[in-house]
Amino acid sequence: MEFELSHLNRLLFLKGEVLEQLVGVILSHQNPNEIVIPQYCLLVDSINSFFGVRADYKVGNTIYEVRWGIATSNIEETVKKHKKLMPSGLQYKLLMFAKNDEVNIPYEEVENMLSGLAIEDSIQTCLLELLTSIDDKDTLYLVFFRDYIYSALDEANHLNGLDRQKFLEERLQILRDCPLNERIEFFRNNIKNHFASLEAHFDFEGQLYRGFINPQALQKEQPNRFEMFYTFGGYDFSQQIDRDILVIIELSVMHKKAHTTLPRGKTSFRRLFLVYPRDLRFPQKIIQELEK
Repeated sequence: MEFELSHLNRLLFLKGEVLEQLVGVILSHQNPNEIVIPQYCLLVDSINSFFGVRADYKVGNTIYEVRWGIATSNIEETVKKHKKLMPSGLQYKLLMFAKNDEVNIPYEEVENMLSGLAIEDSIQTCLLELLTSIDDKDTLYLVFFRDYIYSALDEANHLNGLDRQKFLEERLQILRDCPLNERIEFFRNNIKNHFASLEAHFDFEGQLYRGFINPQALQKEQPNRFEMFYTFGGYDFSQQIDRDILVIIELSVMHKKAHTTLPRGKTSFRRLFLVYPRDLRFPQKIIQELEK
């Protein structure tokens, strides 16, 4: 039995979430008198008590979707789905970090949004940190990084005009001035509100509501951006059945573990091999799943 163990997807998801928060700060600084509404639902069904299909932001009368710009087909599919559900009177803008000539949809590059803003240098520094965060050890840092920017954006929503712009400028500058080796402790002391992947906002009968979608809706809504991980013994699995089998083997009397690093092009990835006795018995449910 063999499981591939990789944190690459989680790292990419975190990078995407940090990028979303940074773009939110840009939008907040550009529109200091507008509430920057994150995770705005385009579908609200009062009859079935359902809300979902979220775009990244709603600012004034404009819906914004933020993407790295690499997954062409996924970007086009998402934008198409969003535009079908767009309420009348709203505009839609796609914002992308990377230039992609294959995307057949008008978009604006994030870097072009920064021209002339007082936060330009600070945001550029943050974007550079995103590009250089490439190892598993950066995962914890990115979680704190994301939450710090999210917290600043959330607090800024309670301010208007020059007060909001000055607040955002100061929060970003304080981050830049903090040495890298002191960042984690800095984050712990300066994060007031934490990012929630299930967060959702929607309008209903002229009132703005905040709620949380369920995990199943999140996986269906963003299959390529979010993946549920099943964890046991320090390992992450994308399939629950894999995690359950590891639990059974781990609790058995006789089993062996072995790790090895296998090459994959210019990089490598780590795999865990589980060796178990032939007479080890699995519950019937597990066997049925394995035979599918």
